[in-house]
Amino acid sequence: MISAQRADEPLPNGRLSIQHYRAIHRHLFRDVYRWAGRYRVSRISKGNNTFCYPEHIPREMRKLFRGLATQQFLRHLSRGLAAARTRGRRNVLIAILAIFLIHVVEIGLYALVYWFADRIFGIGGFAGARELGSFDYFYFSAETFTTLGLGDIYPIGPLRLIASIEPINGLLLLGWSTSFTFYEMQRYWSVSPTDKR
Repeated sequence: MISAQRADEPLPNGRLSIQHYRAIHRHLFRDVYRWAGRYRVSRISKGNNTFCYPEHIPREMRKLFRGLATQQFLRHLSRGLAAARTRGRRNVLIAILAIFLIHVVEIGLYALVYWFADRIFGIGGFAGARELGSFDYFYFSAETFTTLGLGDIYPIGPLRLIASIEPINGLLLLGWSTSFTFYEMQRYWSVSPTDKR
């Protein structure tokens, strides 16, 4: 739904007033309602519940925001929004670290497949400048997953098929990770006017 996509975008800046609330409403629902961000002029209901009559909306909004100001709820909300921006940036960094660790695990799984195929099942093997140790399977898997492909170690026999599938998987997963990171940074790492220095 379009309004759900809008919710992921940065909200309009403001001081949490009636005008700011209307700007947020316009931002979220401009693709849904022609009157988004303006006071409604027609009476509507959902089921047996009638919404506030349009002629009462401005008065009720003023009353609501006066009550919020008296209780100082909006002041705490402003602090919460600033803290959420900081938490959002921290979450992006945590997500990047988690994605990196997930890729290391994926590389490790392919390394196990190579080790089992070579040492246990004997379907193919590896050739190169020297005898392979346990770490070399991980090294080969990492260079294949990232499509680096130095060529100092290379598969022979049926293992070539697995080694040709791993870079396709790696490209797809690395591309997805890049896209996800870009999306999360747009969502949480937006620069507000107070951040610009």
